[in-house]
Amino acid sequence: MENTSSLSTINVLDYNTIANNNTKPIQEIDIKVANNQHNQLPLARGYFAYDDTVFPHESIILRGLNIIENNPDIGNIETDIRTHWSANTDGEGGQIKETTFIHNLPIFQPDYMGMAIIAEYYKNKYNIDIYFIDQNVQDLIGKRVKQLKNGEQVGIIANVTSGTEHVTPLIVAKKNDKVYIVTMDSINIKSDSFWCFLSSPAKLIEICGTQHCHLLHAGITRQQDMYSCINDAIIVLKNALRKPNLINDLLKASQTMEVTCYDKYSAKTVYRISRVEFPKFLYKTVQNRQLLYGLTLEDLQTPLTVESTAVSSEKMQKTLQTHLKKYSKILSVLRKITDSSNEYKETNTKQNWLVNTYLQTKPYRMLVKSVDEITGDNGEINQETARKLMKKYVNPSV
Repeated sequence: MENTSSLSTINVLDYNTIANNNTKPIQEIDIKVANNQHNQLPLARGYFAYDDTVFPHESIILRGLNIIENNPDIGNIETDIRTHWSANTDGEGGQIKETTFIHNLPIFQPDYMGMAIIAEYYKNKYNIDIYFIDQNVQDLIGKRVKQLKNGEQVGIIANVTSGTEHVTPLIVAKKNDKVYIVTMDSINIKSDSFWCFLSSPAKLIEICGTQHCHLLHAGITRQQDMYSCINDAIIVLKNALRKPNLINDLLKASQTMEVTCYDKYSAKTVYRISRVEFPKFLYKTVQNRQLLYGLTLEDLQTPLTVESTAVSSEKMQKTLQTHLKKYSKILSVLRKITDSSNEYKETNTKQNWLVNTYLQTKPYRMLVKSVDEITGDNGEINQETARKLMKKYVNPSV
């Protein structure tokens, strides 16, 4: 995301070619009425912004909101308000920056049911496995590793930092009797406890031995909103698991770093971790403006089709650049800055930001497509089916 005063820095992305829509935006809308009438709408356009902004796939978003309203166990919707604290260099006070977006498109945050249904949809569509683990994390990951056969890999969305709701996407693969664990976190991780979890989970050491467990870190600070870590993890794993020879590609450009960990008895162990670049074909979800504006022309031509099988010519033409053209929108925001070192002085401004909206819109498409696979003739989710899927994909014991 970025203030439009910096638009001159993004000519390489050619955002000015985004087509202007000629439809009049709806200033106020009763979402419940729109949801109930979605079957009569030829195409929902301009339902969420108070200017000329139109989000991609708005009719699908309306369907998704209707599904969430009728199935509250599937997930929550959250308002995108971003708060950031920056301390002064002298250590005395700092600034709280609160950003509120002037639109009414909420963020969908899937719960256990939503994650399980989406995981089943991608299992059926791409034959990939994505699991969610937030209980007995080390034990359950260890069991999943033990089940892997040579040539197999799975995705795991894990809550690895106790006391937080943030999750980390992991890929666990086995090749030539060696286990590879790839972490692709969406925020900057500096916690020693996080590194120690990744580098020395007791069960993995027991099962694999330190000589047979290769750890790679491909995380990058790409997420900016407060609620999309689960959606980011699902999307990243969905694309990464479909990439042929992903582990080999990551290893080719890896750099070794050492991490020192201490157990509860102060015993020191040094582990070696391979630091690797976050692949450009996974930049679809990136919200961080510094990453987006740092892309080169070569980066932007990165193809987004990752399967080794034949695909249509239309899909072959999809690149990171065409993706960003479609999903990047100029949105109005309100910025409130509170300076605690200046008698809590407040400054309020209205700005225009260029935002990659993919991480806000794609989850509704995932939800609608996955729910369509398991609903009956009446459009209701089969609760027995949902429970079976949650047992299969959420904190699986075997």
